[in-house]
Amino acid sequence: MKQLARLTLLLVGIVLLLASCEKAPYVAMSGPHNYNFNCKGGTETFTVSSNRDWSISSSASWISVSPSSGVASDKEITVTITCSPNTTYEGRTATIKVKAEALTETITVVQDPWVEE
Repeated sequence: MKQLARLTLLLVGIVLLLASCEKAPYVAMSGPHNYNFNCKGGTETFTVSSNRDWSISSSASWISVSPSSGVASDKEITVTITCSPNTTYEGRTATIKVKAEALTETITVVQDPWVEE
């Protein structure tokens, strides 16, 4: 009976040890955290890696990102920001948020106002 109790205690200890070895969550980006586009718009890229599933959202309809989500991996994924032309005479600013669980990275996007050529 004592051997069964010791074996059970040993197995519980191993399970707890393995569970505590899980890596802390992270989300990493390479590239600037600020992008500036002229009035014509365009595209830029950055990379994301995270050991948790992640998603990206934009605060403005004139910005799109692709892909908009990814699965947990140490592999860097290239994300493309596409900025539509600004046909107004006012500059505009928006944010892009990369989220993985409770972690968030924020990118600021600024676009120049329309200029007559």
